[in-house]
Amino acid sequence: MSAAIDTKAFYLSRTEYLNAIVETFKEVAAVSLGYAGAINVTENSQDTMEVFGAGLNMSSQYGSWRLELLSSFDSRNQLARALLAMEPEEEDPSEEDAIGAVSEVLNIIAGGVKKRLSHLDPSLKLGLPEPMHCHLPRIPPPHIRVRIDMGIISAHIVTASN
Repeated sequence: MSAAIDTKAFYLSRTEYLNAIVETFKEVAAVSLGYAGAINVTENSQDTMEVFGAGLNMSSQYGSWRLELLSSFDSRNQLARALLAMEPEEEDPSEEDAIGAVSEVLNIIAGGVKKRLSHLDPSLKLGLPEPMHCHLPRIPPPHIRVRIDMGIISAHIVTASN
């Protein structure tokens, strides 16, 4: 997963924001996805690839930015299978279910980031997740972009100022 943000326009430090994203994702992986293995985080991932996922806008009195959860088609389906507690012998989730699952995971991550940062900014508000299909990289620096690998699932969190 990748995360991106314009630190000049953003009131939180890059480290505070990145830590909130990564810690929230680890919690979501364990609690919502049932993943107990190692999670590897790569900052400033330079991957170039076709990705699927979801994005939402976040805003506060200090500015606005976008948070996106993006992955390959196969990783998106694995993420959906984990969230939906699908058995290995079941067919892959439908496109609608996969989009819904990734949107839900992004919404949980955004809620966790908001919770972790609310003591610094109680005016933080979340938008609604929107499905995405694009190519990485799609946002030029300055931003935060992180790839998170957990077993067979590899995803990118990207965040940038609006």
